[in-house]
Amino acid sequence: MSAELRKPTTDSTRLLDLLAAHEESIRAVLAAAGITDVWIVGPLADGSARPDSTIDLLVRFEEHDHAHAADIAQQLHEITGTSFRINSDSGGESVAAASARQGGVRLDEIAATYAARSEAYYDELSRAFENGEFTVVGDIEIGPAANRKR
Repeated sequence: MSAELRKPTTDSTRLLDLLAAHEESIRAVLAAAGITDVWIVGPLADGSARPDSTIDLLVRFEEHDHAHAADIAQQLHEITGTSFRINSDSGGESVAAASARQGGVRLDEIAATYAARSEAYYDELSRAFENGEFTVVGDIEIGPAANRKR
């Protein structure tokens, strides 16, 4: 199976749920800071987050006020209880271009991206089973019937 179709880790899903639970407060902090464009990069973007992963954001400041990135990360930490790293556009490269280079996902699109990746992962897994690319070793029980007594 392709690496791009990797199922998001449990920690990636946990962090995504955390973002969703605090979305309104996170957006308020980012808007108050003059951040106009937000991309998630790093382990959360590619679905490989671990328990110690930070949420890495690549942002564009309205006024190019990069000095407050650490303060913004601290505010987001206080809201969510997890660590953030704020990186800003630099060198004239657009946030979208830099994010694409880093495998990023727009904050607004992260949930849909995870859903599409999970669906593609399971479609590819089903195809691989049908084509005999996997060998079952030992008992395997899937679904509600797994709880039935024999």
